[in-house]
Amino acid sequence: MHRTHSSRPASPSRWGAPALLGVVFLAGTVGLMGCGSDASPAVTVPDTAASSQIGVVQPLAAVGAGLTVTDTDACAITTSDHVAEAFGGEVAPGVADGNGGCGFALSGVTTIGDLAGASALVTVILSPDGYLGAEEQATVLPDLEPIGGLGDEAWYTAFGRELHINLGGTDLIVIGASGDAAAGREAVLALGRSIVTDLETAATAPAG
Repeated sequence: MHRTHSSRPASPSRWGAPALLGVVFLAGTVGLMGCGSDASPAVTVPDTAASSQIGVVQPLAAVGAGLTVTDTDACAITTSDHVAEAFGGEVAPGVADGNGGCGFALSGVTTIGDLAGASALVTVILSPDGYLGAEEQATVLPDLEPIGGLGDEAWYTAFGRELHINLGGTDLIVIGASGDAAAGREAVLALGRSIVTDLETAATAPAG
């Protein structure tokens, strides 16, 4: 694991008028086109509803913004189902480390590769030390990638396969297992989003 809850190992991370001219030009261009031959092909405007899904990455709905977490044990907010949905394979029940972390043993054929009889560990941590922002961490983590639409702020680093999510000042950390880097990134992000989505749903559910 890249870092433990109770210490900060040596590591780069904390854990360880132009518009008007354009309109005039466009109008003139359209006027000139209108004066051309009748043989000019008509311009077909594609149906917006049908074409908007082509070649466009639709943003995921933001989750967890403004959410405050009172739990101090990651096992209380994360289940084996969360991990299995993101990583596939077989996932053992989470084991609390007594310090805010929860480890899930992963085995079998997973989204990050076939573990071939071995096991890997996926870890979720709730850090009471507080969240360190992307801008600050980017000075020591060159590969830091800001992640939009997740918590108050979130970022991922391939170094240690870590996702950090700011939930009202609490740092929710998801640490992936070794394996395919691209697939591992997607699995870690999926797990983080799944946990936060369930937390948000619980927080907004009617009382009683």
